[in-house]
Order: sequence, then C-alpha cells, then structure tokens
Amino acid sequence: MIIEAVFMVPTIRNHDVPLLIASFGAAAILEFNTIESPLAQPRNSIAGHFLSALTGVGVTKLFLLNPDFEDLRWLAGALTCGLASAAMALTKTIHPPAGATALLAAMDPQVQQLGWYLLPLVLLSSVITLVTSLLLNNIQRQYPMYWWTSVDLGRIEKGDDIEKKSVSSSTTSPSPKTSQHVEDTGGPMIKITRDRIVVPDHIDLASEERSILEILYQRLGDGLPRQPEPAV
Repeated sequence: MIIEAVFMVPTIRNHDVPLLIASFGAAAILEFNTIESPLAQPRNSIAGHFLSALTGVGVTKLFLLNPDFEDLRWLAGALTCGLASAAMALTKTIHPPAGATALLAAMDPQVQQLGWYLLPLVLLSSVITLVTSLLLNNIQRQYPMYWWTSVDLGRIEKGDDIEKKSVSSSTTSPSPKTSQHVEDTGGPMIKITRDRIVVPDHIDLASEERSILEILYQRLGDGLPRQPEPAV
C-alpha cells in the first residue's frame, strides 16, 4: 500500500508506471514471514532486486534491436530470469522474488516500456519494503538478523579471509563471545554446543547453510551444553 501511494506521485505517474511492481508482493511475504532466512536479509533484498532489474532491462534492450521482438519475447524472458539467477548466485545475493523482477522487464509490456527507469523504481520499492519490515518486525522480533553478512566484521582482523573466518575456528578452544563458531571435524554429525558449532569435515556447507547454523547458535544461547575441555 505504501509503495502504491508513492507511485501515485505525479512525477512518477508521468512515466506511466504500474501501481506496483508485482515481484514486491512476493518480497513482502518473504521479509515479513521468513525473517530468519538469509534470503530475506537486506543485502539479498536490495542487491538481488537491483541486479535482476539491471539484467532484465539490459537483455530486453538487446532483444528490442530485433524487429521481431514480439516473437522472441519468450526467449528474452527465459534469458533474463536465468542470467539474473546466475548474477545473484555469483554475488551471494539470492532473493527469489527478484527473479520475477527480471522476468517482468521482458514479459510485461508496461514494465518493459519503463526501460532504465525501472532501476530507480526497484531501488525505491526495495527501500520502502525494507523500512516497513524494520518498523513492524522489530515490535516483537528481531530483523534483520544481519545487514550485510552474518560475520561480525568488527572482529575480523586485517588479512583474514571473511568467508573462512565465518565458517571455521582455530583448533584451540574459541571464546564464547565471538560469533565465528563453526568448526570442521571428522565426526559423523553436526553438533551445536555453547562454545562452537562442529561440522563433519566431509560435509561441504554453502554459505547460506552456515548462516542458518549461526542463527540457530545465537537463538539457542545459554541453553546449550559447554564443550568439555580435552584432557591434558
């Protein structure tokens, strides 16, 4: 409703914009109902939509150079969605509703006519959705779980690899105050204790899966058992 009200401003209406970019309906469901998912965090929401819009408009502009664009619209739609998915995967900004943003740029004639003007509209819609979810979700819950990454950047020392720092700890007993608790081990199962998260070394977790483990660790908190110190 807020996005629709903003889109009614004469300056925006003069560009013949739709009342709402449909993909943000799905984005709202994600950001209000699955707030613990890595896919619903601000980085994924804003960057995912923007990259998808950029990809969608760029691919559509190329196809419009062909006079038989209407006969090729189906192909443009497939390519925009596929390339947007690849772009989000490469930048670790996967946001499922953003795939529809890319698709609309090619398949919806009204959105297609917006051209590059779709990019600021997508950014504006993303910010409005994020601000609204911040106001409502934080009444009784916590959102976002993190702004850019699940790693506490303030604790990363110069020269450290951020991705490795977020998913592994040293062989010594880690401090319970740090947020980097995931440790690889040869054991048969994943264990979560008060001090660390122990992952079998034969399991290769994606960054999103490791983020979920970090979230589980933070929510379980002091109720976890402490890992016993090895005998000397």
